[in-house]
Amino acid sequence: MAHDWYASHFGNPNAGASYVLEAFPALYRATMIRELRGKFTRPELMLILEVCNGLLLTPGIAGQHLVLSVHDGIELNGLDEKWQVDREQITAKLSTMTVAHLVVMEIWARAYWESAWRDEHASEKWINEIAA
Repeated sequence: MAHDWYASHFGNPNAGASYVLEAFPALYRATMIRELRGKFTRPELMLILEVCNGLLLTPGIAGQHLVLSVHDGIELNGLDEKWQVDREQITAKLSTMTVAHLVVMEIWARAYWESAWRDEHASEKWINEIAA
């Protein structure tokens, strides 16, 4: 499916895949800084990071992981109380986000667990970069 999409949009699937791979980091960074920075409080981001610990991102449900994980973290584990987050507010914020924004947040949280969590200073910087 992806091969056909790249071929139909770029004429050559390799050129399309190359373009998307090269452009994505800049698109990701711009979305985080221009569109998502300040949307969530630090405690809300901590809750998001906790529910995404160990999360395996699956392309077929991209943009759906975060909403489901936050819901389960609140309902099953009381993470709203742990992080002192208003469940209605975080749910409302997530429900107004585009799929693209949700995908970027999923990648942000997953990337945290791949790198920043090991270093307390890097961890704080990771969160403070986008916190309200």
